Amino acid sequence: MNAHRWRLQALLPQASPLVSRWCSRYEGCRVAALRPSTQLQWQTRSFKVYPSLNKKRDKATREEGRPKGEIAGTEDPYDFAVLNRGIEESMSQLTADLDKLRPGGRFNPEILEAVTVALGKGNSGHKQKLGSLAQIVPKGRTLTVFVEDQDHVKSITSAILASNLNLTPQPASDNPSNLIINLPPTTKESRDQAVATAQKAADVANNKIRNARQAQHKKLRQMQLDKKARPDDLKKAGDKMEKAVAEATSKVKTEVDKKKKVLSSA
Repeated sequence: MNAHRWRLQALLPQASPLVSRWCSRYEGCRVAALRPSTQLQWQTRSFKVYPSLNKKRDKATREEGRPKGEIAGTEDPYDFAVLNRGIEESMSQLTADLDKLRPGGRFNPEILEAVTVALGKGNSGHKQKLGSLAQIVPKGRTLTVFVEDQDHVKSITSAILASNLNLTPQPASDNPSNLIINLPPTTKESRDQAVATAQKAADVANNKIRNARQAQHKKLRQMQLDKKARPDDLKKAGDKMEKAVAEATSKVKTEVDKKKKVLSSA
């Protein structure tokens, strides 16, 4: 046994450290199991990591802690605040524009009140609305403009003549601070002009609705690109958006058609 151990110890330096430790623990280890020419060589191999593999690994790591079907950082696709605000603004503006039009194409004093008056010399003068400088009282086919400050009579007269209202103010015979405006009788031309004005108001309202729809659609599209909402919810939200736009457009048409009928009457 001692001879075997002596021969084993002579071969241990040629074997690997692992085999050396194993044979030193067990006395029954045979020298035949180890050939002097047999040497265990341990080789290491390096692996190259590509960026694309890193991306996949990072994505897998992010998905590990997320429940199946869950969208990170979800947003509400049914939030139509942008669309509703645009529709409300367009309808409010449409109502205000239609209220300025009178049946049969008769003149509305509110239009004259909105005329801008330049006070002072040149374009650098202070500007105010005519309604804040004078009171307009309609009576039959005549408008009386009661100017509060006589110094503003000339500026107000110039502003009325420069407007596209086809009105000619004349100083009152009993009071130079007042202006008299004789309104022309309603004609087919004036009624047609009123109808055309109503249609322009409808076009402005529809354009604002389209802009609101575009802004809402852009918001939904960004949610889709960022994956912040489920595809099914985005589709349903898109359908509801189109329905709301169609209803608003139909309401504009109904209101304008009703106003046109009144304006066309004699």
